[in-house]
Amino acid sequence: MFDLLTTYAWAISLGLLLLFIITGRTLIGGIGAALGTYLLLKIMTSTLATQQLVVEFLNATIITAELALLIAGAYLFFLVQELSGRFEPLKEYVAAQDSRLTVALLLAWFLGSFLEGVAGFGTPAMLIAPLLFSLGFSALSAVVLPLAANTLAVNFGALGTPVKVGLGSAHLTPAATQEVVNQIVWLNWLPALVLPWLLALILARLDKSTPAPRREWKSLLLAGVCFAVPFSSALWLGVELGSVLAGGVGLLAFSVLRLPGGGALRLFFNTFWPYLVFVGLLLPTKYLLGGASVQKYYQEVPLRTMAYFQPGVVFLLTTLLLFLFNRSIPLQKGIQSTWTKLKNVLVVIFLLVFFTRLIGVDVNDFVRYLTHTLGPTAWLALAPLLGIVGTFITGSATVSNMMFGTSLLSAGGASTLLAALLNTGSAIGNALSLQNILMVKSTLPEPVADKAIYRRTIPVVVVYYLVIVLVAFGLYTLTA
Repeated sequence: MFDLLTTYAWAISLGLLLLFIITGRTLIGGIGAALGTYLLLKIMTSTLATQQLVVEFLNATIITAELALLIAGAYLFFLVQELSGRFEPLKEYVAAQDSRLTVALLLAWFLGSFLEGVAGFGTPAMLIAPLLFSLGFSALSAVVLPLAANTLAVNFGALGTPVKVGLGSAHLTPAATQEVVNQIVWLNWLPALVLPWLLALILARLDKSTPAPRREWKSLLLAGVCFAVPFSSALWLGVELGSVLAGGVGLLAFSVLRLPGGGALRLFFNTFWPYLVFVGLLLPTKYLLGGASVQKYYQEVPLRTMAYFQPGVVFLLTTLLLFLFNRSIPLQKGIQSTWTKLKNVLVVIFLLVFFTRLIGVDVNDFVRYLTHTLGPTAWLALAPLLGIVGTFITGSATVSNMMFGTSLLSAGGASTLLAALLNTGSAIGNALSLQNILMVKSTLPEPVADKAIYRRTIPVVVVYYLVIVLVAFGLYTLTA
């Protein structure tokens, strides 16, 4: 139920957090100030429920534990390969190239999208960022490029999870769900052609040795087409394989058409075959355990479901398996470095998750109020914006869809298009999510300022948002 005092509480606290980010203050200081302000205002207005406070504290603990497994597993998996020298031949190859744009597109755009399609859960950027850094990209480039690139593939996420699970909370029929998938494809065809250009602009401004995008127009156009065509397979094959094929088939096609000779392909295989081992373990594990979970309660209130399938565990098992086959891998040193790197990050993640869980219910109540006061055409512009905000708050496109899907669709009119816009907005918000940024930063040995990251990712989000809104109004006009 909408309450004005509650709205003031979450709006002021969220604004305070944004102020800390904009002014370049520490993230933990911003989260602490926002959380303290929110709790104080709720207490002063007598709208703080003790039971809700405890429930969300426990939920935040569960989520932080899952994220801790993911971050530790992904970072350790990368680190032991870096320490064992696996990336040295690839570094030499990259250093010999006139432009590193092709490498950035292969890794951040295609490989990241493939990993999003099979794993999700923040895995792609966490793997690609340290890899780019090890290849000589600056720390800022290594963070910004995979964050900006890992947006479009999030539309279908890990085997369709944002749609099947996220929008599934709105109880769409199978026919309506496929219509949503079709709308997602049409909304994102043009962004698929535009995003490689935006990545090239980012890289050109951060790396002066990279040629201007107009000099690389053939590669950029090819990268967009190689992604968009297999992404469209969701029109016929359904939601599960859209991002997998866009990343995997696109990577293969772009490599064959862009890289000279067969040596580069062999080099990429020799470098990344451990990632194939990871995927090979991930897919059957997800199939066997994907639906299994355990549910706990606090005073008869259900807590967050704890899934048996955890990608972080698969990372750890893959690392252990590689070590058993090659005892020269510096596993012990990798474990020590991982613990040193991440022990303080987890405190920040817990506070961030706790804060976003607390305000999530209040924000959703406000959205329910708006759906009864605004018409469906207004939501053509507002639905993706809502998705962006949802992922910024929760760190998950799936959770953003779950939070706002039912409320948004109650607005009526063009419901499948609104669902597709919400889903796309949630995918775009991946580039701005505080949780995702914090997780990616934690995998690098050098600090990167949040303000510097947002200066590069916000323009990408704005352009992406404007493009899909224009496309949406076109689709709405054609079907009205």
